[in-house]
Amino acid sequence: MLEKYFKNSSEVFAKPFIKILRYFNLKPNTVSIFGLAVIIAGSYCFYLENRNLGIVLIFLGILLQIAILSCLQYLPYLFRQI
Repeated sequence: MLEKYFKNSSEVFAKPFIKILRYFNLKPNTVSIFGLAVIIAGSYCFYLENRNLGIVLIFLGILLQIAILSCLQYLPYLFRQI
């Protein structure tokens, strides 16, 4: 429902990220697993009382997950040849 309001913003955010994925020849699932690993590392740092680093790592992992979710609707564009 909210897609009609945020479609233009989503496209502006996703296209540079798609170009980065294509440049490094990465699939979205690979980046998603990397984001999950960053979140787990952040949680472990938070558990070890290194709260600032833990919070930063968790935030970066969440940003990776959000970036992947915004790119999934443009998946055919991701691997299209120019």
